[in-house]
Amino acid sequence: SDVCSSDLKEEIDKLSEQIKNGGPIDATILNYKKNGETFLVQLKGDSIRNEFGEITHFFADEYDVTELAKNQREAARSSKFIEVVMDSFVNGILIEDVNRKILRANKKFCEIFGIQAASDSLQGQDCATAAQFSKSLFIDEDGFVAFINQCVQDRVLKQNQELEMKDARVLSITYIDRKSTRLNSSHEWISRM
Repeated sequence: SDVCSSDLKEEIDKLSEQIKNGGPIDATILNYKKNGETFLVQLKGDSIRNEFGEITHFFADEYDVTELAKNQREAARSSKFIEVVMDSFVNGILIEDVNRKILRANKKFCEIFGIQAASDSLQGQDCATAAQFSKSLFIDEDGFVAFINQCVQDRVLKQNQELEMKDARVLSITYIDRKSTRLNSSHEWISRM
């Protein structure tokens, strides 16, 4: 098991504190099989008290969460890898789901649109609202919003649509509709100056 020992110590300390306080118990600790192999076990339980309210003993259910923990670590590494790759692009990238919620954006997208927040903090934000906010950057404010809305409605590839910005930059936007990817269905926007 490639679990961090400081995380396990923290969990053991948490479990000790939960027992000391009389439960409930909810902790994930390292356990050992008879053959010496380690595995992660999640303990969920509580105390049992007598008629005087005194703790007589504890009970806990154990769940082997080794695979779950491994999958979570792999997903976190994969997510970080995707973030690093997206941030290496010279173009701004925004991916939104079919409900117009941001799934992912990169640093260049934030730079282009003057967004001061970290790109990962945009996740879950509403793209329709963001378009309304961003329209003030464009000479034809209503044209920018109309273009975005038309792309989402038509769900057809639009390449290199040039939009003039108030600061004299020209933004080239490409819209891609992804109907069957691992992201399920999404709208992808590629922006470049």
